[in-house]
Amino acid sequence: TARTDLAAALDNIFAHPNVAPFVSRQLIQRFVTSNPSPAYVERVARVFGDNGRGVRGDLGAVVKAILLDAEARATPSAGHHGKLKEPLLRLTGLWRAYGARAANGRYAVQGLGFLLGQAPLQSPSVFNFFRPDHAPPGEIADAGRVAPEMQIANELTSAMTTNLFTIAVFAWNRFDANLATDAVAIDFSGDATAAADPAALVTRISDRLLGGSISTELRREAEALAARYPTGQENLRVLEVAHLIATSAEFAVQR
Repeated sequence: TARTDLAAALDNIFAHPNVAPFVSRQLIQRFVTSNPSPAYVERVARVFGDNGRGVRGDLGAVVKAILLDAEARATPSAGHHGKLKEPLLRLTGLWRAYGARAANGRYAVQGLGFLLGQAPLQSPSVFNFFRPDHAPPGEIADAGRVAPEMQIANELTSAMTTNLFTIAVFAWNRFDANLATDAVAIDFSGDATAAADPAALVTRISDRLLGGSISTELRREAEALAARYPTGQENLRVLEVAHLIATSAEFAVQR
């Protein structure tokens, strides 16, 4: 029957030796780094082939192998290690860091596809919003490396993403008691307790958004920005520092 033929075809593809490295590499690209070493891919592909209990294609074991691999856990030594975050994941990362929520529970942000170059469930094809082998012309392509997420990063989406983050931080926060019920409101009240001390404030926000790995340069700029606001404007200190870090290259790149 057609159903039997389809099942046989899928089993044949699933058993093909190219499937494990192909799937493993793309999962590594989404979770850890755009340019994993061949050895990293091989280690994960082995787990795809056998999870240790004779099971092939155990995605739970594969993801565990990806995230616990030495190449994922060690401090990056190569400049090309890491990946550009998808703009939608940058936005949801900001929301998650602060437990943002909409009063009506809808999270109905309009026009994400135009603003970010992507939106939930709106990929233009089964191949995602970008191709795994995309290499922007210039330094990256010349080095023989790829940066898939940069296929949707251009002048328009970069500007629009920054504009959206400006709205998310300055307009949709719980310092404003008159928010619309569908605004995804960020609660910065926890950071406001540290606002009197610019250094402590920057540390607190960078811990939330950057895992504490803020560069000396960004820290200096953020502390100077906070210090521009006098006593009595602590809420503005929090918003300005959060916006600066959330729109920084350090937040946009996962390393």
